[in-house]
Amino acid sequence: MELRFTPEALAQLAARRTWWQANRADAVGAFDEELDEALAAISARGASLPVAVRRGGREVRRVLLPRVRCHVYFEVVESADTLVVVAAWGAQMRRLPPLAKVKA
Repeated sequence: MELRFTPEALAQLAARRTWWQANRADAVGAFDEELDEALAAISARGASLPVAVRRGGREVRRVLLPRVRCHVYFEVVESADTLVVVAAWGAQMRRLPPLAKVKA
């Protein structure tokens, strides 16, 4: 399956990466390492990862970046053979992120 990102997700990931690099000098590369691992997991077994929310016919899944405490939210679009990252959000947040709409 092809892996794509919404513009909103790309902006959220960039903001989180910038914050991490500015505030975690002892582990600057941790964000990119964990993101790479998460994206590999999404690509390899996205449809089997946990569902975070079902809303309006959408099934949004998520994977955790444990050291950087960030969830990456994505949708599996079977009809387009695509996985779409729709958000990146702090795992400590007590609410869901705004979930970008997926254009199939």
